[in-house]
Amino acid sequence: MNTELDLLIMRVLPGAGKSTFADKISPVSISADQYYDKLGFNPKGNHLRSEAHQWCLDECTRAMQHGISRIAVANTFTREWEIDQYVEMAELMGYSVTVITVENRHEGISIHEVPEKTLNKMAARF
Repeated sequence: MNTELDLLIMRVLPGAGKSTFADKISPVSISADQYYDKLGFNPKGNHLRSEAHQWCLDECTRAMQHGISRIAVANTFTREWEIDQYVEMAELMGYSVTVITVENRHEGISIHEVPEKTLNKMAARF
């Protein structure tokens, strides 16, 4: 029986295919975008960003508590500190962490309608 526990963290700017890749490599993939999907809209502002990211962390924590062997989290994580809570929780729960930076080699167009100005700010932080 394989008892290895893995947390895979995908990071890159919107439109690069993080969620698509996460879905392919893990039976459980979680992203802040799923929170917006539950609400039935694609936000163009930041008014729910912290709630969405807290929901994502909570979902990841629940998956770890259930002992899911491989969990993928796909968010932009443009700053290193944004990963810290996931790493801390993974260490507490006995998960190894792999951070994967996804490259946008397909010149994907973001389905999230993120304004160019916002993308440029995110790229500068990344």
